[in-house]
Amino acid sequence: SEIMLQQTRVAAALPYYERFLERFPTVEALADAPEPDLLHAWAGLGYYSRAR
Repeated sequence: SEIMLQQTRVAAALPYYERFLERFPTVEALADAPEPDLLHAWAGLGYYSRAR
């Protein structure tokens, strides 16, 4: 959430954060996810280097 909010308003980031947690509920799920899945979940927030 902190990374998402660096350049994005809370109201805009909240739906992304909720979907992100649904898709990656644990650190392990996030670590095991293929990069394209992560970038797809991040799409719309910009600054894709933060997701990498």
